[in-house]
Amino acid sequence: MNSKLLLADKKPISQLLVLLAFVFVSVALFAILSLVASVFLFDINIMSPNGLTDYTNPNVIAALKFMQFWQALGLFVFPPIAWAFLVSKNRMEVLGLKQTPNLIYVALVALLVIFGQPLINFFAEVNQSLVLPEFMSGIELWMKQSEEQAAIITKAFLKMDGAFDLSLNILIIALLPAIGEELLFRGALQPLLIKTAKNKHLGIWLGAILFSAMHMQFYGFLPRMLLGAAFGYIYFWSGNLWFPIFGHFINNGSAVVMAYLIGIEKLDESAETIGANSAVMVLVSAFVSSVVMWFFFKNRRKESIIA
Repeated sequence: MNSKLLLADKKPISQLLVLLAFVFVSVALFAILSLVASVFLFDINIMSPNGLTDYTNPNVIAALKFMQFWQALGLFVFPPIAWAFLVSKNRMEVLGLKQTPNLIYVALVALLVIFGQPLINFFAEVNQSLVLPEFMSGIELWMKQSEEQAAIITKAFLKMDGAFDLSLNILIIALLPAIGEELLFRGALQPLLIKTAKNKHLGIWLGAILFSAMHMQFYGFLPRMLLGAAFGYIYFWSGNLWFPIFGHFINNGSAVVMAYLIGIEKLDESAETIGANSAVMVLVSAFVSSVVMWFFFKNRRKESIIA
């Protein structure tokens, strides 16, 4: 049997289990190797009390960025590619990367992400105001502590002193996650979930939930899930993964650039939550987002979307 087609005739659930096995093995391997490499490359002592938590140490931040880069490759990039090699000879096609996207629809994705920010910020505010029942107070405390720790790391990562730091963050926080996370969650995982569940909507929303949960930032769970679902439907209707990749990049990249501009005092911090408390902006955002999604739905799987 051709090893490249080892999973071609297997049931979706079997392919899904293999994909998940690739994810766990790959991320564990890359995490260990990147940690060992960081010790030697950045001269850090991981056995010290502070270890990798001294965010005032430039070497620690450099090591964390180095590890994040390689762990992202191990978690998001290599597993779906390995899965595709076992599923089909047409790997680019099975991952939704074969078709060149029409620039008009690329512009529509950009419009969705940019004008969708007030709506996303509104749901972020709703998410942050949620309070769990008293009997789940322990879980809520853990979620808040996790969120605070993530905020500290994010702030340290987004401290940029110049063009090099900005470019590096765009690579690590915007470009690599845009490609890798879309490859895994939309390119590989979503079709398998749809086939396993035998329901396109259930598969898309399950993928969006897993996508949001993976970030382990619970007070941003709702807006991230909605964005993941939007990208999921765009991919399902178009069959072209480049659209969600581009949208993901614009979303993350704009946040990096905004943090940089705030850091050099060219932009006010309020820009990060623009429109969240404005009913008019939220309604306009919802309208524009709905129109863009309607265009993708109307032209689903038609040649007009593909150049």
